[in-house]
Amino acid sequence: SPEGVVYLMDQHQQLNDEVSFFTSKITDLHGNTIDITYEKNAMGYLLIQDLTASDGRYVDFLYDASEQNRRMTGFTANGQTWTYEYTSGIEFNNYTLTELGSIQPVLVGEYKYLTKVTRPDGKTWEYNHSEVQIYGEGGRNCDGGNVEVSPGVFEFYDCQSSDSSVPYGYFQQPLSEVVTVMDSIKHPEGGVISYTYKKHNFDPLSAAIGKSYSNVVVDTRTTSGPNIAPGTWSYSYFPASETVEQLDKTIVNAPNGQIIYFHHGFSIYGGVHDVAAAEEWYTNNGGGTKFWAIGLPAATEYYSSSGELLKQVTYQWGGQVISVEHYRRNQRVSAIALEDTETRAPILLNKTVWVGRQGSGMTYMTDYLNYDSYGN
Repeated sequence: SPEGVVYLMDQHQQLNDEVSFFTSKITDLHGNTIDITYEKNAMGYLLIQDLTASDGRYVDFLYDASEQNRRMTGFTANGQTWTYEYTSGIEFNNYTLTELGSIQPVLVGEYKYLTKVTRPDGKTWEYNHSEVQIYGEGGRNCDGGNVEVSPGVFEFYDCQSSDSSVPYGYFQQPLSEVVTVMDSIKHPEGGVISYTYKKHNFDPLSAAIGKSYSNVVVDTRTTSGPNIAPGTWSYSYFPASETVEQLDKTIVNAPNGQIIYFHHGFSIYGGVHDVAAAEEWYTNNGGGTKFWAIGLPAATEYYSSSGELLKQVTYQWGGQVISVEHYRRNQRVSAIALEDTETRAPILLNKTVWVGRQGSGMTYMTDYLNYDSYGN
């Protein structure tokens, strides 16, 4: 590595035609080492079995031998053991198999969800889950029109199924999806954090072509428990197409004030919010040269309970080329599939912090300079 750390990568696995290499030993500049051993599960995946440091420290990983994929059930570090417990859950999509859009549930898979972590002292973290159904996924990758005749039920026209055995005019893409979410977390000392959820569309372009890409997002977060003052945080989300700043915005109303988060969203396409304009902008700009910025924080603002600005943090980013390969954002991420002519990694150029009261305060600026070719 640039810092002089040596990684011995002599372990590998081959799944289908893809070969992956794994590190078996790490050596720093002073000769200190960490040895890593692996075991292979029935599906051919390498799993870490243990870590051993040259100073005698070690970590052993524990797996469920009764399961084909060898799920991790805990680990032991220097004589202390942590254990994990799970519950089964399912995820399925609803598919339409007829021209009138009737829905048939299709099982996607069965998953294990973490329900309990037991510490070496016997105290536990506990996690509860439930299922949420997302409507409005119809029309994906389909050029035909669609009409939602009832929640989650669509009529499609001129849509070709991805399954060649399904006649033309039949559509077999997900209409709705069931996902598992975390309802609550219980702390070993009795404190509880509870969550409620809602569905939200972060893609301002999707409505322009009759598509809807809903995501399950946190609606409220509530704290309770012994010696804990009850509190509730509520969350509101606004895509860039709905904000003056042309940035994705998340507003968090907290018991002691408000926090507003701004992120770079799909307005990075030149501030346009329909497919034709976005494609024109893409063509005129020689490709989407700022896709790497999507999701990065642009600013955070902190307000008192009376609405007074107390603190503001802003960020400036640059994009460092790490590959000449085209970087593509597919239609599941946005309503249109565009691509960058290069692959870039974000690097922070400037962070500015303002802190004050009643309109006056102090500003602190930090510039980040002289990045090397590795982004350090």
